[in-house]
Amino acid sequence: MDQVNHFETKIRHEYDDLTQCEYLLHAVFMHKGEANYGHYWLYILDHKTDCWWKFNDSLVTKVDEAEILRNTTGTKANPYFLVYIQKESIDSLADVSRSGA
Repeated sequence: MDQVNHFETKIRHEYDDLTQCEYLLHAVFMHKGEANYGHYWLYILDHKTDCWWKFNDSLVTKVDEAEILRNTTGTKANPYFLVYIQKESIDSLADVSRSGA
C-alpha cells in the first residue's frame, strides 16, 4: 500500500514544474462554413502594442479584442485553432504589422 501511495503522489505532482510557465494567447485561426468547404482568416496579437490584427485574404485590419473574444455560438464562424506562446518568449517574436503582411 505504501508503494501505491508513493506512485499516486508522484503522478499527482508529475507536471507541477510545468505550471511555472505562463502562456498568452497569440493567434486565433477562424473558419466559417462547413467541414468540407468554407473560408479561413486569422487574428494575431501584436504584444508590443497590445493590438489585434485580422488577416483576411489580402486585407489586413486592426480590430478590437471584443471581435476575437465574442461568443460565436449559433453562427457558422468558429475558432478553429488557437496559438499560445510563452510569456518569456514575446520579445523574440517578429513585429506584426500591415507592412509585414
